[in-house]
Amino acid sequence: MAGTTEVGAGGEARGAGGGAARRARIPPARDPAGGARGDTGIDRLSTGVSRRSPEGLAGVIVVDAGVLIAHLSTDDVHQEAAFDILDTEEDLLIHPITLAETLVHPARMGTELADLAKIDSLGLLRREETVDEPVHIARLRAATSLRLPDCAVLVTAEAFGATLATFDRRLATVARERGVEVVGV
Repeated sequence: MAGTTEVGAGGEARGAGGGAARRARIPPARDPAGGARGDTGIDRLSTGVSRRSPEGLAGVIVVDAGVLIAHLSTDDVHQEAAFDILDTEEDLLIHPITLAETLVHPARMGTELADLAKIDSLGLLRREETVDEPVHIARLRAATSLRLPDCAVLVTAEAFGATLATFDRRLATVARERGVEVVGV
């Protein structure tokens, strides 16, 4: 089943820990064309986690790489805004492409494992790809010419009926045009 998992910096699977209040709620995914899907797109390693009904979807924020990059940076102009976004009881969800995009600069500097540990400490949910997600991402890319990582976060926000956190003005504009609530810009 596709979903999200929490993985420690050393690659080990993590159970419930810090940020458990945020990780205790899981919304069902929606097909971008409308309607609920049976597969939530999220799996949890810990046991006993309840899945919420479609009425409670407003409590999810999909985080774009720019927010995480600003959070990790010591001199990013968006650092304070990133902290404000990440300091929430809402579920924070990231796409694997977002995580990879966030770790590109740290990988160049040789700090990717330390930065991965910092990201891991935030208790973010990691979205795993669903079977039809590449098609939705490709269609969005074809229709908007957004970069693929931006398409991945927008498709994820649409699938979960979630708010999108980004500092990217173009992504924010396209998201709003598609009916997605945006914070950060």
